[in-house]
This record gives sequence, structure tokens and C-alpha cells, in this order.
Amino acid sequence: MSTSFTVSFANQPATPSQAALVPIIGQTIVAAGMWLNSFVKGWGTIDVRVNFDSLIATMSGTSLASEVISTSTLIAGKTYTVVRGGVAAEWQSGKDINGASSDAVINIGTTNLERWYAFDATLASSNDIPANKTDAFRVLMHELIHGMGMNGFLCNGSTGATASLYDQYFATEGGRSYFTGTNSQMAFGGPVPVTNSHLGDTASFANKLLTGSQTVMSYDNVPNGQRISLDPVLIGVLRDLGYTVRDTQASFVGLATGVNTAQVGLSASGVQWVKTLDLAWLTFQNRSEYSYLLQNVQRLEFTDKKLAIDLKPTESAGQAVDFIGMLAPDFIKNPGLMGQLLDLFDQGFQMSTVCQKALDLGLVQSLAGSNSPESLVALLFKNVVGVAPTAAQVLGLTAYMDGRSAQLSQADFMAAVANSELNQTHIGLVGLQQTGIEYLG
Repeated sequence: MSTSFTVSFANQPATPSQAALVPIIGQTIVAAGMWLNSFVKGWGTIDVRVNFDSLIATMSGTSLASEVISTSTLIAGKTYTVVRGGVAAEWQSGKDINGASSDAVINIGTTNLERWYAFDATLASSNDIPANKTDAFRVLMHELIHGMGMNGFLCNGSTGATASLYDQYFATEGGRSYFTGTNSQMAFGGPVPVTNSHLGDTASFANKLLTGSQTVMSYDNVPNGQRISLDPVLIGVLRDLGYTVRDTQASFVGLATGVNTAQVGLSASGVQWVKTLDLAWLTFQNRSEYSYLLQNVQRLEFTDKKLAIDLKPTESAGQAVDFIGMLAPDFIKNPGLMGQLLDLFDQGFQMSTVCQKALDLGLVQSLAGSNSPESLVALLFKNVVGVAPTAAQVLGLTAYMDGRSAQLSQADFMAAVANSELNQTHIGLVGLQQTGIEYLG
């Protein structure tokens, strides 16, 4: 399968305002991992443990556990035992070398957590990062890349006999450190300068030569208010570390307008649709693969079914689900009915217009027993609330249609109920947004 990610928390921040950030921190780590997997082919599940630390100023990340790759590798004339970290082992081969334990840890300093970092729930757009803060998405991606193996022992000054895959290509000359992998040198045009000991991180690109405006793997001169993706030199480093990496992101991109369908060409049983914050992905099971970012895609068509994923309350599938939940909730997962309603909403019909069609076709009368305001209120109340209304409740709600409280038409009243938060809660719209809904058409 494509690489997936889980996040657990070893502890909680001390302050309520920082504790409130915990959910979005976890979601951002998963989103950063999926973003990496859209460039870096892989499988397995990477379990990330987060540790909040009041004694560090920034963040740090590393892989946990390792496996021996070679016991007799020559590096700069000395023999070393070369090891591969648990994240790389699982990402590259699907082999979970540490079982139920976490594969990586990200340590997050609480000293500057709120002052320095912007956690963005709308990752699909990058123009809303405050100009005075650093994009937390890029920083957490930076730490995940350290966990993927851009880290080591020799590069951190160790004199022992153990080296990482990264250390194989680490060299020093004239007081400067370099990464000398073939792919990264081709991208950079020569040995890639990396930092000497700097804030405890010697496995990042060097200041003024590869800056934070050019690469996610430099935190020197990182411009606030901006987001950055993988760059050619970083892609080269990951290839040197044994990963299969695309030059461009794996994605399905639809037109900016209209209804766009991604033709997947596989059975739905072999594909999973995943939401991370406001990003949507297609991941593939039982094989090493990329995660595909879905941009401006409303529908997925597999060989055996079709899935609507445009399930925000203002989008066609979201409106269709709201309508069914209001009028006939037992049919929410009826693919035929969903397809018919999608056709209407895709054409631009408003909710009140579709409700009027239901009245004109006799659907309301069939379900409620009559077209009277009282029968309509009783039907919708039972559908949305789950119990029959009292006489007083019927009287109070019909007032919105007979002029006592408002002068809504029956169609407008139905539309108001369909679009209500109460209706969206009872149909589980948020849950459906994570799974999509099947339709015919």
C-alpha cells in the first residue's frame, strides 16, 4: 500500500492554549507525511510519537530503532557497520522492524510553539500563513525527513564504528561539511554543503548556499508566511538514501470549474480515499506506491463503483446528502437516488428548487401522508431529531410557514431544515466527508 501515518502523543503541553493545538499538530504531521509520500514511493505505516519539551526552542526529529545493512563498509578509509533506520526500513520495504513501537519521534519545543509557528487547517491554500510566523507544515515535514534518514552518527561528531546511510556520503573538507551522494551532486552541481553543528542539527543544508527560501531542509533564513515543497537537491538526497522519488508530485488535477472525475482504473477495494485537514488523497493497498493528491476533483470512478467526494455543505454531494437526510434518511446510501440528486445539483439547482420538485412530484405527500404544513413538520422533525414532535412543537414550527413567525414556502422551509447544522449532524456529514458516498450515473 502507499505509506500511511499514525500519530501518538507521549505527553501534553502544560498550557491550555498549547494543548488546544494538539489535534491540528497530529493532523499536520499526517498531512506532511502524505505530502512526502506523493513524491516518495513507499508502503507500510509510519507511527510517529510526539514529545513536548519545555527545554528546547524549536523541533527535532529522528527515527527509532535500526537494522544492520552492512558490517564492513569503508567510509573515509575506516570500516563501519552501516544501519538503516526504522522509518526507512518500513517505507522502502514494508518491513516493520520495531513492531508495535513508534517508528519515529518528533520533539516539539513549547518555548516558542505559539510565537513562532503557524498551524494551518487549510493546507490547500498557502496564502494564509501569517507574515510573522513560520509554516508549521514545512517544519514538521523537515523533521519527518530527518526521520526518513537524513541524519546520522558521523555527521554529528561520533567517533564510533556505526554509520547511517546518510553518513556514507558525509564528508568534511576545509572546515566545511558536504553530502556527496551522486544524485544530490547532480542536482546541485557538486558536493552539497550541509551545516556544521548548528542548533544540534548537522544534517540540514548550509546557510547562504541552500537557504530556507529554496529548500525545506534548511531552517536558516526561512521566510515567514511562505510554504515550500520538495526541491531537486533534497530529491537527490532521498534517492541517494535508497528511496524512489518522483521529480513532480503525484496528483490528479481537475479543471478549476465544473465537476471533475478522476478515472482510477482499479477496483475500489484496492484504493483508499484519505482526508488530511482539507487535502484529499488516493492511496493504494498491497503494493509500494505513491499517494496521489486530488486537486479540483469531485468524483472518483473505479472499475466497480463511483464515489462522490464533494461533500462540503455547499457542494453538490453535500447538498444531495442533506436533502436525503431531511426527507428520507434511510436512503442516504442508496446509489441510485444519490446519482439522480447529484445530476440536479450539478446542473446548478438550488436546494429550495429541488425541494419544490419533491413537493410537485408527490414525494412529500407519499412520505408524510399529506402536503399540509403540519404533516410536513412532523415528517421532517422525526427524520432530523429522531422522535415525533409534540403538538406544541408542530404549532411552533408551522408558524414559519403561516405568517405567525415567517412566511416561508414549504419548499423554503424544507431547504432551511436540510441545510441546518442539526440535519448535517444527524446524517453524519463530517463522517461522510472522510469516506465519500457511492452513486450511480
